[in-house]
Amino acid sequence: MKKLLTLLMLVLCLGSTRAAQAQSSPRMLLNNQLLSIPQLPFTQQNVLYLPIQVVEHLGFQLKVDPVSQ
Repeated sequence: MKKLLTLLMLVLCLGSTRAAQAQSSPRMLLNNQLLSIPQLPFTQQNVLYLPIQVVEHLGFQLKVDPVSQ
């Protein structure tokens, strides 16, 4: 249940949208699902950044999108 709640919080905080994906936002894959961080004032002030090791410890696979490198 904690993992599901944590994932939900990550998705809500990061909020992947098509408009944000079209911008030059940092891109990541979380369990092979593309997430992007919109460059908006709200998200810049309210996104909680976690070390990759913490996210992986919760059971999620996180890696940088190889296409955007």
